[in-house]
Amino acid sequence: MTKANNLLKKNRVWEIDLLRGILVILSIVDHIFVVTGYFNFFSLLGDKLQTSAVYKFYLDFKGIFMGGTSIKKFWPEAPGFVEVYFSRRVGLLQPLILSSFFFISGISSAFSKNHFKRFFRFAVAAAILFELFWIGKILFPQYVKGEHCYNFILTFALCYGVWWLLHLIKVPHKVITAFSVLFALWGLVYTLLWIRGTKAPLDEDKLWMCWLFYNDKANALSPINFVPILPNLPLFCLGGTIGTAIYKDKTSLCGKQPFILKPITFVGQKSLTFFFGMPALILGVLYLLIACGM
Repeated sequence: MTKANNLLKKNRVWEIDLLRGILVILSIVDHIFVVTGYFNFFSLLGDKLQTSAVYKFYLDFKGIFMGGTSIKKFWPEAPGFVEVYFSRRVGLLQPLILSSFFFISGISSAFSKNHFKRFFRFAVAAAILFELFWIGKILFPQYVKGEHCYNFILTFALCYGVWWLLHLIKVPHKVITAFSVLFALWGLVYTLLWIRGTKAPLDEDKLWMCWLFYNDKANALSPINFVPILPNLPLFCLGGTIGTAIYKDKTSLCGKQPFILKPITFVGQKSLTFFFGMPALILGVLYLLIACGM
């Protein structure tokens, strides 16, 4: 490792790691609930679910996070506005987490000098996941539904690829910012229409258009893992231009990191490792606890 890389590692912008860590934790929780519901994960445990205190806690926490269970079950003194928020189905949560993660990752890209390297890594990871999807579809057709695996890794590969090309042809950041704002707003409008259940003015017969926005056809083709290009790609590019502007010195703007926040920033530093590894670990522990009669 070179002296420059050592210095960059020592002077990590911890506030970016903190935000990414919070988003990763929320993503892990959301991922656990979505996956367990989609694959009916605990069904093999049968009657043990009826008497399991751990499973009851899991259902209550899922109800609070996804909507349907009063948060006062765990927090009796919860303020009224908090109770109202958590009493509703948080349909906006997953798109909000994902879009925020793309924006923060765009800011982080301002600290990288080799955009092609990141593009290549995500492209390879996307290809591997796509192959695993098809292997799973062949071996376990009763569980693996849909025709494609258009996940966030693939969208990230596209983001880093576009970001690399924009710098390769030296597009001014003012131009990138202007187009990013325009296309991000376009994507956000379609996202809100989809959340409200309003059919967006989208030609679903044209498959390439389905990959642009949230829509029912793309979700059916790539169930539980569809991440659209808009607004995520322009938000990533917008984060890149903002990060380049405000982090010219590549140092933190918030001073010394409080010690109490270090666990969360560590999650942010190892975001992909925690995102893929932690759900499996948590689900494994839950499954064993329930199987043991707890």
